[in-house]
Amino acid sequence: MSAGTPRRLGAAPLLWLCSALARLCADDISDMPDLPRLRAPAVDATAEPQWLAPGVGILRDHAVVLAGTRWVDSGPDEGLALIACLTSGRLHESLVRLDSDDAALLKSAFILAFGWEDGATNDPLHGLPPRGVPVRVQWEWQDGEGLTRRMDASCLVRERTRDRALPPLPFIYTGSRVGTQRLRAADGSERMVPSFKLAEHRTLAALFDENDALLSTPLALLANDLRLEVNTALAPPGRTRGRLVVSRAVLPLDLLLDASGALRAQAEGPVLDDAALGALLAEHYPSPDAQPHPGVLRAVALHPAADAPRQQDAQVMARLVRVAVAARCWVVPVMQP
Repeated sequence: MSAGTPRRLGAAPLLWLCSALARLCADDISDMPDLPRLRAPAVDATAEPQWLAPGVGILRDHAVVLAGTRWVDSGPDEGLALIACLTSGRLHESLVRLDSDDAALLKSAFILAFGWEDGATNDPLHGLPPRGVPVRVQWEWQDGEGLTRRMDASCLVRERTRDRALPPLPFIYTGSRVGTQRLRAADGSERMVPSFKLAEHRTLAALFDENDALLSTPLALLANDLRLEVNTALAPPGRTRGRLVVSRAVLPLDLLLDASGALRAQAEGPVLDDAALGALLAEHYPSPDAQPHPGVLRAVALHPAADAPRQQDAQVMARLVRVAVAARCWVVPVMQP
């Protein structure tokens, strides 16, 4: 190929480029209204779970309880990409380091506690958000006075570009995924073998598009994780011991999504145009001028019909975000089959 000959991109780079451009142009949380600042209340400690192994416990049909340590002190400069990782995970960009490094045991704890089937992990290459069960992820610790504090983990994350904390948000249980991994033998030969991605990449809960995490991000349209960092005004100091408590999420609003991309509040109800959708969001989510509501998760569940293609998910979610911004509602959409 001569120096002046344009280079042709293969299919995979073109798909990646299209996905990246779509995400950069997509609506995300940057235009959401500012909300009143929250404080971590003093609470009763979570009940002692049934410990399956050191650091991994369950309260059947109620919660998974995971012991760990608040990790990154502040920042990091490259962005806070993870809420929690396994013991040997990517500690330089994680809010919490779990005591357990056993990926299979961690997933087993969720199956024992809730019995959920796996969802669909996000696919950043093709711009597909995750589909799964929303869960509440809270960090519980004791302060310097011996009082138990508990806060949604998302509130311990700050947007450095807007000088504000994220509100209470759910994460999405997808169960991670089984893919393949290339192994090379001593003789130089290679073969592909099955690989449980949670065990390979060791991310329990992600803030960005980590499609191997057990709990996927609620910020599926976020184009850049560099804006996220530890909310040091609310989070306990780094190396504080505590527990991650993961429970069923109760969202204020559920909407139905059909194969054409239309949204309805009820199966036989009218299709929601932007005005009706904005009014519904304003009805269910406290306005920025209201008193802080630490118990309200700022997410709406979109339930796609069985024949609703995943290829339309990002477009529908971007529409909901645009309507939410226009209605001055801080709310993100999550896909729950």
